[in-house]
Amino acid sequence: MRLCKRPFPKPVIVSMVSLVGITLYLICNPTFTFNWKSSYGLPLIHRPYGYGTITMYLKDSGTFKAVDKLKSDTNSYKDKFTTVSTNASTNGCFQSFWELNFGVKTTLNAERKEVNYTGIPRNCNRYVMLDLLPGRTGNIMFQFAALIGLAKRYDLIPLVKDHLTIGQWFELPIFPRVEMIDSMELKSPVCCVYDDVFEHINGFNNWTISGYFQSWKYFSHVKQIIEQMFTLKEVFTKNAIAFLNETRSPGQWTVCIHVRRGDMLMPSASMRGYRVAGIDFINRAMEYYRTGLLNVLFVMVSDGILWCRENIRGENITFSPFYSNLDDFALMTSCDHVVVTSGTFGWWGAWLSRGTTVYFKDYPGSGSWLASQTNREDYYPRHWVAI
Repeated sequence: MRLCKRPFPKPVIVSMVSLVGITLYLICNPTFTFNWKSSYGLPLIHRPYGYGTITMYLKDSGTFKAVDKLKSDTNSYKDKFTTVSTNASTNGCFQSFWELNFGVKTTLNAERKEVNYTGIPRNCNRYVMLDLLPGRTGNIMFQFAALIGLAKRYDLIPLVKDHLTIGQWFELPIFPRVEMIDSMELKSPVCCVYDDVFEHINGFNNWTISGYFQSWKYFSHVKQIIEQMFTLKEVFTKNAIAFLNETRSPGQWTVCIHVRRGDMLMPSASMRGYRVAGIDFINRAMEYYRTGLLNVLFVMVSDGILWCRENIRGENITFSPFYSNLDDFALMTSCDHVVVTSGTFGWWGAWLSRGTTVYFKDYPGSGSWLASQTNREDYYPRHWVAI
């Protein structure tokens, strides 16, 4: 009498035989180790969708084992193996990556060229790579912040496909040189709308992301990490701080007003929904701070500084003496509070200043193409003040 009406399917039999064979191989070969392809000692173990690499520890030899394409049920092997980790959120891979870059003060200098990544656990073999889109400083910063936010959320090692020019401004992490294969793509189709699909991806895959990611929600859970990463090098901040100390009186608050003009004055930009704040908005923003603060110094930063000098008048107003974006950015982040008219450059200056931010509520233009690409609640942090 047959106890089972149908025989086991062939794929099940093959899987069982393969599992037994892999187990016997590991037991009989205690010197088996990873095959390394990274110059920094990071293992290149990749997995298909829905599967995770299981790293095991052989009790009698102390040798790490890697079994790929194997599900996380290892209960039947507890007599020989102990699972180190099968959960992406508990490995501490991202934390190890970050501490190797920022945990030792001696690595934080302009001359550092590389980081020794052999200190990262061997089972940290999942990556997320940023396929960088072209853009100016603010656009690149958003992409970079989203990369770090995703890597932290899923405990992945972050990689960057292209050279980052903003590395001249900030002490960015030194990324491992890894040849990533078998990655899945994740794209953000519009610039300024948060896509919550990033909260529901399979963390056991390798990922390549691309998009402008212009929303604070992509990195709100790693705010302190982003602030640390986007701290300007001291060589750039000292000039801004020296200017403010020479200009303001004791006890005086500093409010930077970033006035974006330049390319946004072009008819083509106006047709797409880019708006330039006028003098009415600037006056209302200054009045907002004068009402709440007793003694205020307004510092004007702009790519149209001549227009500012000719049109913005009043007491306790000064203008940036600098001629580079980098120095102006340092001036913004060094002030107590920031006013934003439009553009991602001013957005980041305000976000990093950590003060009270006032922004131009008519940006982007209502009913425009840019407005269709923007969710204001995703783009502007909730505590910023619209005027």
